[in-house]
Amino acid sequence: MIKSTNKVLSLLLSIVMIISLFTGLEFSSVAEENILSYLTYTIINDKVIITDCDESISSNIVIPDTIEGYPVTFIDNDAFNNTAYYTNESNWENNVLYIGNCLIAAKTGITNCTIKDGTSVIANEAFLECTELTSITIPDSVKTIGGYAFKGCTKLTSILIPDSVTIIGSCAFYGCSELTSITIPDSVVDISECVFYECSGLTSVTIPDSITKIDDGAFAYCTGLTEVTIPDTVTSIGLSAFEGCTSLANIIIPDSVTAIGEDAFSGCTELASITISDSVTRIEGNVFVNTAYYNNESNWENNVLYIDNYLFAAKSGITECTVKDGTSVIVPVAFRGCTGLTSITIPDSVIRIGKYAFGYDSNYKLIDGFTIYGYAGSEAEAYANKHAINFVSIGDIEKEDLVVNNNSIKIDSENSSATISTGITADELKEMIENDDFVIVDKNGAEISKNALVGTGSKIQIENTDGHITEYTVIVPADIDGNGKTTAADARLALRTSARIDVLEDVYALAADVSNDGRVTAMDARTILRKAAGLE
Repeated sequence: MIKSTNKVLSLLLSIVMIISLFTGLEFSSVAEENILSYLTYTIINDKVIITDCDESISSNIVIPDTIEGYPVTFIDNDAFNNTAYYTNESNWENNVLYIGNCLIAAKTGITNCTIKDGTSVIANEAFLECTELTSITIPDSVKTIGGYAFKGCTKLTSILIPDSVTIIGSCAFYGCSELTSITIPDSVVDISECVFYECSGLTSVTIPDSITKIDDGAFAYCTGLTEVTIPDTVTSIGLSAFEGCTSLANIIIPDSVTAIGEDAFSGCTELASITISDSVTRIEGNVFVNTAYYNNESNWENNVLYIDNYLFAAKSGITECTVKDGTSVIVPVAFRGCTGLTSITIPDSVIRIGKYAFGYDSNYKLIDGFTIYGYAGSEAEAYANKHAINFVSIGDIEKEDLVVNNNSIKIDSENSSATISTGITADELKEMIENDDFVIVDKNGAEISKNALVGTGSKIQIENTDGHITEYTVIVPADIDGNGKTTAADARLALRTSARIDVLEDVYALAADVSNDGRVTAMDARTILRKAAGLE
């Protein structure tokens, strides 16, 4: 009976997965009816988002503090718009609609607002395009400011965010062009995407030590911003985070930062002083394009732009290049479109080469006959092999072996990979490694904290006596998304890959191929799903 039940359960799970494959639903975020019968919600990243309400409800709406044990954190902008409660003018207080502890919406003509005490959530788009709003007082009971909450409030000049606020949603202050200063409380951990986008009047901002991430477009086109201090708690700066900040004159990127997104500071036309440390292990293309530093010809050496140990760009007319000694990183697309360049010489100091860094034209097609001169066993050779580019050795680098004391780690020295099982933390993996000088970083290059799980795409970086870094890429079978666990999301990725809807690259395809037959099939997806469900 148990065997039969497992078969039926497995079949049902597979059917659910296949349906989600073609409908685009995510297992963790499918809307469910709440126990009160009239609310619909989703749970994403352990946070509840109220998305809809029965339109017939006219009174006594209750929004609980928690659902299924998770906090109610966001209210969608139109969750209550069509309800009888919303359309009943008597439910509005001073041009503002509250439901329980949540501020749902405000009339667009509102000029000032003191949010009543006890309010914990300001809903998404609550004050959207309230163009006459000049002042707002937020009580210290508020924990969440929703996405787009104050977008387009063009007369709002200042706002005090209390220490009680832990989450500021994406685009919360987008286009608040008269906002001149902002202090982010140290209760906030992430600066969400586009949160201050086009706040052109903003001249200064205080980023507290609690912030670990500055997300995509967070301060983009804040044309009045003259200075910003990034604290040494920040680990990543997102795509276009400060793009178009035309008054920003200098930036110091602290040692804590390990990842910088594409166009992060592009178009900062006054940015003449840039400091960046070796800690950045993942950096995208065009980070400093069209800055004052970039546009200053005296900063270019033989048609190549370096900033500290990073090679950022090359002139399109360049015909030869020997990367200078001491360079550690060549960023993505640095030589894109340099069609006159048919070869490049790379020193052994280079330990990172970004995607399409060289050897490609403007259309990302390989340049015929392109040759890389570099050291055997180096990052240059690895890049050449990955991109099928001719490689000529100018010397050897001694590769550091990964030495382990546990048979559960399978080492593939030829491909520089290490296979481990799911559920292993960074501290546990460190105990299995005998090398003296090494670090374990995630797929984005950030060092993994001791109790965090090690997932597919993570790297074990070993430094040898001459300072060269040897990397071993971690593979965790059935962990395709790199979080160190096996979930239904991994099964979905495998199934989409087997159906040729998605393409998995490198180690992620190896993690998906749990049958070890050299390809990703529906049987692999089924096995992963069963493992996620605890059936294997």
